[in-house]
Amino acid sequence: MLFEIALGRLIKVGTLAVTFPDGRVREFGTGEGPFAAVAIKSGRAKRRLSLNPVIDLSEASMDKELVPAQGAPFALLDFLALNAIEGGSHPLESTAVVGHAIV
Repeated sequence: MLFEIALGRLIKVGTLAVTFPDGRVREFGTGEGPFAAVAIKSGRAKRRLSLNPVIDLSEASMDKELVPAQGAPFALLDFLALNAIEGGSHPLESTAVVGHAIV
């Protein structure tokens, strides 16, 4: 549940299709382009991404527990970076950057 909430807050531009370990597919975002897709291969990866996405995104990818569509990891990173720039955030974030100061 936390993972879905996090994606709902993060994806502000475009559409991200996520295939969950049980085979369920859910889309997050606007329903419009740009589009990205990813498969989460284990419940462990989903839990890790829910709690610490910045570090565990790369670890889950290296462990083959997170697989971008068509094997395009940089396209997924570009999509996630675009959404972070547009104001998307993780629900557990407790700091905000204002100018150059962390509040």
